[in-house]
Amino acid sequence: MTGTVKNVKTAIIVAVFFSTLTVTAVSLSAQGLELLDRDISRVVRRISDAVVTVEARQPENRAPVFPGARNTISQPVNAVVGTGMIIDTSGYILTSLGMVDGYDRFRIETEGRNLPAKLVGVDRMHKLAVLKVDTIFQNYISMSPFPPTTGRLVLAYGQAIGHIGYPALGIIAGRQSDGSYLVSGSVLPGLLGGGVFDLSGKLLGVISSGSVTVNDYRGTWGGIIMLPAATSFAAADWIICCGNREAGYLGIRTAAIELVSPEKKILGEAVVVLEVDPGSPADKAGLLVGDIVTRFGGGKVTSDSELQRLVGSAGADSTINIGYMRGQQQMNIRIALTSPAVGGSFVNSPGLAAQPDRQTLIAIDIQKRIDLMHLEVQRLQKQLDRLLGRAGMSR
Repeated sequence: MTGTVKNVKTAIIVAVFFSTLTVTAVSLSAQGLELLDRDISRVVRRISDAVVTVEARQPENRAPVFPGARNTISQPVNAVVGTGMIIDTSGYILTSLGMVDGYDRFRIETEGRNLPAKLVGVDRMHKLAVLKVDTIFQNYISMSPFPPTTGRLVLAYGQAIGHIGYPALGIIAGRQSDGSYLVSGSVLPGLLGGGVFDLSGKLLGVISSGSVTVNDYRGTWGGIIMLPAATSFAAADWIICCGNREAGYLGIRTAAIELVSPEKKILGEAVVVLEVDPGSPADKAGLLVGDIVTRFGGGKVTSDSELQRLVGSAGADSTINIGYMRGQQQMNIRIALTSPAVGGSFVNSPGLAAQPDRQTLIAIDIQKRIDLMHLEVQRLQKQLDRLLGRAGMSR
């Protein structure tokens, strides 16, 4: 009987102990959420005055543009609205290249004021732009002294309609091959050109895109793409000091392929050249349609989107080693890149042809599919020839 009473007492003590732990955990959780709520509200209030609305417009005498590959809109537009960030008191505003590319007139809305702005310059290597307003600002964005860290809780913030801000919580999911970071979070209106902040209100990165494409056949990962703050501020300093910085231009159109040995063993992924622009750096260096690009600089190339990023980030006037296969022969060549404006007709994106309207985009897509089918037919024909050859030898 005594043992039973003792066991009952022990059970009661244990139950009370775990009950206390549960209550404490719940209290701590609720308290943590309340603190997080206050932190986010404080950060939004702190940065809102330094985050502005950017409106970019076409001249009245110019026909509306088709954004095409820049976003999913297929209708012509006269203006775009997004976000910019004040980076000092003298009126310089940092934003995304996508907010200004193709537009000539700009206005900034902040603190109830609507001010004209001029384009200082663009950095096509990092897809950034700087605008200038002739006024003095009291508040500006400060850069975090720490680099972005995978797994960190962050706040994405844009302001596309005056005083109405768009905050969104997210987590830094990882670093991309081009130096940008993927942030898992909602892609809300007006975030383009805005910032990703830590919970102290310091800038971790500039929002440059609303999604990231893994490659041509694996689809798209949703999220926010940001360029690190240190890279962004360095690019802004370059623009303010020295003007435009052009992206590298190679002058080819490519498609991703899978390399297979005669024994049907998968060797890896690469890109095949579908078109070479006459007079381009690729044409002058001797690249031909059908060449398979396997390396760019010191790294492997496994998708055409990756090659496009590498060419653009290399910058104009860079000389790059490119490894490629012609037939069964592995070859290397040094190519001096130029800027798209100098190199030829491939203007809108490094390595891609100009895309003036939707009809041309459709025609290019159809031609690309035809080229891919032609390459597949050639591959099947070679495989058939090998099989017929083996059958003849066996006889």
